[in-house]
Amino acid sequence: MRPLTITFQGHTIARLFADGRTESAGPNAPGSGLVPGPTLHADGTMVMTRGVITARLDDKGDLYVISPPQSEKLFGHIADDQFTLAGSARPWSVRVRGDLIEFGENNDSQIEGDVTPRVRHTALVMAAAFSVENAISGP
Repeated sequence: MRPLTITFQGHTIARLFADGRTESAGPNAPGSGLVPGPTLHADGTMVMTRGVITARLDDKGDLYVISPPQSEKLFGHIADDQFTLAGSARPWSVRVRGDLIEFGENNDSQIEGDVTPRVRHTALVMAAAFSVENAISGP
């Protein structure tokens, strides 16, 4: 994997390292310390930081959350530079357009560096992994 950095108003809010580890601002304000996030693997699996929950992205773009004892539940879908939560009425939850990653209306962040289609897809997978992490950590 290629390292990836996402910024918001000049502050780093998420990072992907070459070994698949991630970190994000999480509940912290942009510009404050980053916290460890899920680890992404080239085979489409994702290991969350809490508990024994993992996730799996298949070759059709479906993202499943896997919890013991190995039950899978559809969490969302990635297609056409956008991630949509399963069962959501919104057409997208996160989308990438050019070098911007949009987490909602008026909530754009910058993907740093040379933003190729592969980098856009990786940024979207990372955002989907953060969505799983946030969902399982609860309020």
